[in-house]
Amino acid sequence: MARVEALTNADDHAAVVDLVESALAGGDLAQRTRLYICAPAIFSLAKIGRTTRAIELGEEVVREAETYFGVESTVTEAALSNLGDAYSYAGRNAEALVVKSRLVELDARLFGPDSSYVAWGRASRAWLLVELGRLDEAQAEATAALAIARGASDDSAIVHAGQAASHVAGAKGLHDVAIALRIELRPHVPHAFGETGLANAAWDASLAEHLLAAGRPAEAVRWAEGAAAHVARHHPASVEGDPASVVPRLVLANANSQLGRPAEALAAIDAIAAAIPESTRQELAPVVARHRGEVLARLGRRAEAAVEFSTAIAALDRVGPGPDAETLGLLAGLAVTTTDPAIASAAADRAVAMAKALGVAVPPLDRRGAPAAP
Repeated sequence: MARVEALTNADDHAAVVDLVESALAGGDLAQRTRLYICAPAIFSLAKIGRTTRAIELGEEVVREAETYFGVESTVTEAALSNLGDAYSYAGRNAEALVVKSRLVELDARLFGPDSSYVAWGRASRAWLLVELGRLDEAQAEATAALAIARGASDDSAIVHAGQAASHVAGAKGLHDVAIALRIELRPHVPHAFGETGLANAAWDASLAEHLLAAGRPAEAVRWAEGAAAHVARHHPASVEGDPASVVPRLVLANANSQLGRPAEALAAIDAIAAAIPESTRQELAPVVARHRGEVLARLGRRAEAAVEFSTAIAALDRVGPGPDAETLGLLAGLAVTTTDPAIASAAADRAVAMAKALGVAVPPLDRRGAPAAP
């Protein structure tokens, strides 16, 4: 059990899965031991892409833990939390929300309604509500989560709730709000995860994304460079495949494109994409496609840009149909780059409806599509 815990804390999810599966195959495990080691394995399976197995194991472990330890036990709580994450990684967000709601209710009974556990659970619910297009509910959940986390004086809960709150603001197109929140809460990140923790780079990369979306590329460059340098200095093994490393370098390239260097930016994005390992390629495909599409559009390569926008939209739709500001921007990009009038019209119609749902201005659209290349 100690070995599983150490590997989990080190985020070595493949090793967790190998260790647990070897132990299960060996048989003769006491039920108590089996439940203790399987609870963290649910999350590890989801992290390495084996979501079907993660969900199957998670449902099994939750049922058995409720029977063996009781409904109100920390083992049941851990299994339920990881099962919710497994559903989320599988893109089954409605089911994930049900599980996370059960978790919040359990945490309130186990630890109290103002505990950091409840803050974590409500922040997770906010993320899922964004994916389900229920932005007002998401905002209420994120606001409550952050208030509870602040009250509990728990840095890690504050960071998690702050991520959720800024994500909701970004989904609503309120990037200046997201930027202010991320700058305000930035000191909590090293307190929670250490000065060298990868979470520092992930936080700064997200801040750079918001700055880029807000039309502030020069500031985005500064934060993206800092995030990329942090990964290279403290986590060199993560440089090619971890989102905390890939995203800031994509933002940096796109920002340089906005600053007048689109050809250089495209070459950088293509090099980054080519180096992404198979293990994280699917996870990173939507963000790569979005940045690449925006750069191609600036180069006037509209047909190629439309393909990238379509790829990113399809990936986001598999997670949840919105509405959200990221999908809105992609739809607008598709409408003005595709050479197919039918696709342009459909994208424009959906963009108008999404802008109305978000309460934001409709971006410039052309229902005729871009002119075909000669």
